[in-house]
Amino acid sequence: MLTLPEELMLLALRDDKGSVIFSASTALPYGLAGAVLLELFFRRKITHKNKKIQVVDQSQIDDPLLNETLNLMKNSSKDCDPKYWIQKINNKVKKLKQKVIDNLVEQQILNREGHKILWFFNIDRYPTLDVVPEMEIRNKIRNIVLNTHDATEKEIALLSLMK
Repeated sequence: MLTLPEELMLLALRDDKGSVIFSASTALPYGLAGAVLLELFFRRKITHKNKKIQVVDQSQIDDPLLNETLNLMKNSSKDCDPKYWIQKINNKVKKLKQKVIDNLVEQQILNREGHKILWFFNIDRYPTLDVVPEMEIRNKIRNIVLNTHDATEKEIALLSLMK
């Protein structure tokens, strides 16, 4: 099962070229940080009380990215609001986007391809290798929006992040 940041990343990538869709490129880092926060919330590691986020369960998770974020939050001296944590995660979790992509490559959903720009600069692209997970996400979203199917909390969160 994919995490919320992984689902958001799949929707933000162009399937054929493996690059981030231009219209999503500026908001994606903040969307991924918000998705990480929401994933921790859905796993009952954090809670939202009095407009502040609090760590309620410090036990480790099976996801290194989520663990890194949880450790960052539990080492904080005070509880802060979601806006603070989105900025902090975006700034302190190094290579957030790359870590999410690496998880998808490891699961064999994306393929890593090296390319050169102007014969000198190396750049990686991540075209889709397995289209099924993304198609399932898109079908769920389509059914919620167009067919008014009931949505889970996670699906509502994904729709909010997409907006």
